[in-house]
Amino acid sequence: MSRSPSLRYARALAELAWQAGKLDETGEELKEICGLLIRYPIIRSLFSPQDVHFRLGREQEALLFRRLLGSLELSELVRNFLLLLHQKDRLSLLPSICRHYQALSDKWQQRVRIDFITSHPLKEPEMHLLEEAFRRRLGKKVILTTRLDPSLLGGWMARVGESEIWDASLKGKLQQLKSKLLANEGRT
Repeated sequence: MSRSPSLRYARALAELAWQAGKLDETGEELKEICGLLIRYPIIRSLFSPQDVHFRLGREQEALLFRRLLGSLELSELVRNFLLLLHQKDRLSLLPSICRHYQALSDKWQQRVRIDFITSHPLKEPEMHLLEEAFRRRLGKKVILTTRLDPSLLGGWMARVGESEIWDASLKGKLQQLKSKLLANEGRT
C-alpha cells in the first residue's frame, strides 16, 4: 500500500479503534458519515475548505462544524478524528480514508468482501453455500453481497476484495471467444 495521507490517517484511526476494541463500530460510523456526504451536497460543501473559508471565515466555519458533529451520534474517537481532519484541512480525504479504513479492518480481521453478480436471483440456501465455498477456498471470513445483472446472460462474476475478478459468466465466455476469433483472423 502507498503511504498516502489518507492511508496514514486511516491507519492511525484503525490502530486507535483496534486498541479500544471498536474496530467495526468505528468503521460503521465512518461509513455513515461518508454516506451523508454522498446524499447531502450541502453537508459535502462543509467538507470543502476553500468554499467554506471564503464564505464564513475560519472561526465561524469551525463553530458550524462542531455543531454539526454535536448533532450526530458519534463516538468520541470518531468525533475527535473528524475535528482533527477539519483542523488540518483534510476533510476532503474522508472518502479515501473510509476505503482505506475498511481495507485495513478487513485485513486485520481476516475478512474478504465479495460482490457476487448473477443473471438471476439467488435463494437463501444458495447464498449460504456460496459463502461457505468462498470461505473454504480463501481461508477467510466472507462478507458476501449479491447483485443482479441480466446482461451476464448466465453464470456469475465475483469481485473479490478490491481488485480480483472471477468471471464465469456466459457474457465473459462469449467475449473470450470473440477475442480468440479476432486474433486468429488477424493471423490469416
